[in-house]
Amino acid sequence: MHNGYIVYLMRMIAEQGAIASLYCDPEEPESYQGAFIEQVNMRHAVIAAITPWGKLDGWWVRRTGDIQQALCGEEQELRLNFLLRFHNQRHLPLLPEGLPPDTDWMRAVLELAIRERRLVSLFTATETFTARPLQVDDLRVTVRALDLFGQPEPEDESFALRDIEALSIGTEEEAMYEILGENFPLMDG
Repeated sequence: MHNGYIVYLMRMIAEQGAIASLYCDPEEPESYQGAFIEQVNMRHAVIAAITPWGKLDGWWVRRTGDIQQALCGEEQELRLNFLLRFHNQRHLPLLPEGLPPDTDWMRAVLELAIRERRLVSLFTATETFTARPLQVDDLRVTVRALDLFGQPEPEDESFALRDIEALSIGTEEEAMYEILGENFPLMDG
């Protein structure tokens, strides 16, 4: 499918406030991400992730060009909707309403993470890591990556925003690193 059609379809799903199944990996056509689509433009989509077990698990910013298919109203989405209600899960948006549709969603979420001192996980073609964003501009983000135990690495790293394929915030991954970072030294010994 053409990227323009996927963006149009995702906008329609977002306007309905419906659950979508997003397929991003052409190598694994059965692999999908259940989500509420919060924002979408030709470059990025901000989505609230839903686990296959019907629990909200943070947000993702994905390049729209990486989304191969978006489905809505099928059995899988009905199942997720039932499980969300069963688990008393309530979707709340990550970003405030009223931002212009041409907003750079990757940058907007990184700015939010900096303001709120939140961790993010970054996915590039060659690396995946969790970090604390320190600074972002139109072209680059500077982060302090965390080690396996949630401790900050000694050096800051800088990445071009165009090299970030996806970003997650507020997921169990970042929560785990927060717990490790705050508590691991206390448990040492």
